[in-house]
Amino acid sequence: MTGLDKIKDKIIAEAQLDAARMIEDAQKKCNEIILRASGDADNIKAELDVAAHREAESLISRAKSGAALEKRNIIAQAKSHATDLAFETAKKEILSLPDEQYIEFLAKLLVSALSSQLDIEKTNRELYGEESNEAPVDVLLSQEDIMRAGTKIIPAAKKMAAGKPVSHLLERAGVSVETAKIEGGMIIRIGDLDINCSVEALIESAKERLEGDVARILFG
Repeated sequence: MTGLDKIKDKIIAEAQLDAARMIEDAQKKCNEIILRASGDADNIKAELDVAAHREAESLISRAKSGAALEKRNIIAQAKSHATDLAFETAKKEILSLPDEQYIEFLAKLLVSALSSQLDIEKTNRELYGEESNEAPVDVLLSQEDIMRAGTKIIPAAKKMAAGKPVSHLLERAGVSVETAKIEGGMIIRIGDLDINCSVEALIESAKERLEGDVARILFG
């Protein structure tokens, strides 16, 4: 082997050693990268697991809150409906009273409303010097109530009010030929003053005052 061949062989041998070292170093680096990447992946997975768990808990919490709110709304609506139904039932019971009892109810209603009006006029005279309303007292009924009770209300009211201050108001009272667009009860018209004594208005007024009490009776 010539000297040139020996040099060439040495260069090749050293190159092979360098290549082997480079391959070994590269493999180590690859292994380190893979190991690090695996650790990062585990960390990322753990973070994702935690985030997913938190998101799941958040979703469950929101779902529970939403369900609780919906439950409260449903219960509130049911209670409101039941309370409304109680007052609606009361209205229907009044309107479906036997004729004799219904006429008595209307007569009492008229006497009570006119008595209250007398008290208001008395207060206005004392405080402001206003004169009493001397206009005729017109009682407006629904078409059905005119046929059912129209001729009997005033006489029944006069009998109830005999000897009371309100009796003089009843002397100028009469059932109007004009009908009222109400389900029952009456509209009392004294000049330009209308007093709404319809059954609907009475029930609505009672509802405003008694709704809480009725709900407590119904639901405890």
